Amino acid sequence: WEEGEALIARAQSYNPAQPAWCHRASFWKLFQRGDYQAALAFMQRHGAGSGDYSTAIMRAAVLGQLGQTSPAREALQESFRLR
Repeated sequence: WEEGEALIARAQSYNPAQPAWCHRASFWKLFQRGDYQAALAFMQRHGAGSGDYSTAIMRAAVLGQLGQTSPAREALQESFRLR
């Protein structure tokens, strides 16, 4: 994770206005480590929560891990609509 994250940060430094999907690896690193609150905050900070199937899945996963079942269910339903 550390080597990959360093490579991603280097690539992002060339274009600081990259789209939200460029931040997914950093989100999954936090999620994989069990830092769900930080993963959710990261998603919200980088706008990775709107408009496509995979971000809806990410939101559902992290909200479910945080015990926020109703918002997680809504995010999952959103993913079904966007699929």
